[in-house]
Amino acid sequence: MTPDPAICPECGGTLVEWVAGMALACQSCHGKGHDGPPRWSPESPPPLLPIWADPRWNDPDLAQHGLCRFCLGGREVVRVDEVRRSIVSAPCPSCAAP
Repeated sequence: MTPDPAICPECGGTLVEWVAGMALACQSCHGKGHDGPPRWSPESPPPLLPIWADPRWNDPDLAQHGLCRFCLGGREVVRVDEVRRSIVSAPCPSCAAP
């Protein structure tokens, strides 16, 4: 008996792949469980909101703490430098500015 061609050969239709005890969305079918075009092309993934634009910042309980939306009160921001393959830190542009 041949397998159903619509079922993803990587995850077997379970939608997930188990890696080191963690359930991750299947990379082959993108969590759909069947073969076919992905929900978006790998060349253009959906745009992500920057953390400071996240709507959860509008929560009044979070706003009363007065944390900076960029550094969360650490007064330093960190990013990954893809070219140098290193982590770069700098003073927060919002709250640590002179």
